Amino acid sequence: HLLRISGLGGMKPNTVVLGFYDNCSPEDTFVKGEVFKKVRFVEPEENVGDVHHAFAPLREYGMKKTLSPEEYVLLIQDSIKLQKNLCLARYFHDLDRDRIHNSKQKKFIDVWPVNFFKPETAGYLDTACLFLLQLSCILHMVPGWKKSTVMRVFLCTEGEDERTTHKEQKLRKFLNDLRIQSYIKIVTWEHVTSLIMQHEPEAEEDEMYPVTRQEDISDAYLHGINKLVKGHQGNTAVTFCYLPLPPADNKLHLRYLEQLQIMTEGFTPTFLVHGINAVTSTAL
Repeated sequence: HLLRISGLGGMKPNTVVLGFYDNCSPEDTFVKGEVFKKVRFVEPEENVGDVHHAFAPLREYGMKKTLSPEEYVLLIQDSIKLQKNLCLARYFHDLDRDRIHNSKQKKFIDVWPVNFFKPETAGYLDTACLFLLQLSCILHMVPGWKKSTVMRVFLCTEGEDERTTHKEQKLRKFLNDLRIQSYIKIVTWEHVTSLIMQHEPEAEEDEMYPVTRQEDISDAYLHGINKLVKGHQGNTAVTFCYLPLPPADNKLHLRYLEQLQIMTEGFTPTFLVHGINAVTSTAL
């Protein structure tokens, strides 16, 4: 209902940010903000009080969650159906902005513009990838972050050859056209992509090649992606990753959520992003 009724007239929010569905204890960062300390609410009885008292208390560790895993994935689906860009935020309770801004060594804002559930699309920038790049660029431009961070865009390839060089040049030109200042990091990952399927998929009668189904992605592959990304996070402040869409079959929603959990376990503060609206243009 909040997704449907938020906004005023044509001024409708186009992006939804949800906390990740894991066992981390929720934290109310609004209470610490000076702005929210001054905000007051008025109840129907005209009683005035602090705004954070208008909401139910946060769930403590070990308490039952308000949403079931199935309801959480359905909320993701509803957001997409209502044409909202979607971000899932994980581990942001570990984000220490003061430490990042005061560090003598620059931190990285890492961007992985590839759908890890469809590794064959690596190097192709769809609308979700463009939104991913936009968000990371905006963060890098924020005062304090621009001085203390460097933006890195990872290009996943099967090996370093002429095709890799061509892909790097194409990506560099694209970033320059969008005026995104970023360092490009080439990563070879054929040792990981070889683990993607739990078993060899069968081809349909009317298909020349077998179809890779999301539910058949192996845990070994997901752990490989997890190890690959974490191997580059030694000095990373925030990681931006592509958010694959949940499968249409409701029976596969638990598996989808499990896949996201395995893939991002132990990451630095991470944004899983799926954009559906065009946000960039090179026409000007």
